[in-house]
Amino acid sequence: MDFKLFQIINNLAAKNLALDQIGIFFTHWVIFLLLIAAAIVVVSKGRKALVLSVFAIVAILLIDKFLNFLIDSPRPFVENQVNLLITALDDPSFPSTHAAISAAAAAAIYYFSNLRYLKIAAIASAFLVGLSRIFVGVHYPSDVVAGVILGIAAFIISVKLTNLLQSSKNLDEKQK
Repeated sequence: MDFKLFQIINNLAAKNLALDQIGIFFTHWVIFLLLIAAAIVVVSKGRKALVLSVFAIVAILLIDKFLNFLIDSPRPFVENQVNLLITALDDPSFPSTHAAISAAAAAAIYYFSNLRYLKIAAIASAFLVGLSRIFVGVHYPSDVVAGVILGIAAFIISVKLTNLLQSSKNLDEKQK
């Protein structure tokens, strides 16, 4: 099922130069635009938001490396004939770090921003980054879904931990 869905999406690649360039743009550049937008939103909300976001990114990177080591699944182009549109390492495929970081950035924008259009743009951009990773031939759909789950979960856990630490700090200050 995973490979069949991969084929449906990846078989659209290498047939239309404009579509290929859009896929490459999303896979390489939109993640950076999401991170910049998230950084602007987060920094405007203060130190607590910044600490929370940094913790989420560190958690994603650590969990990602642990899962890479634990699962060590090969990328689609290593085992199959695919339409590979970018140069990629043959490091483990599961989970997609791009999808995880994009999802966490979108979650931060969604959580901290008051602008509805920015929230929608962030979610759509994160979705398209994940889709582009399949399109360009470097991830299976399950890699992307796992990355999205990891990114959102890391952000939610960061929020909960930050709130817990803040509550504990407030309680300590009241007891003094």
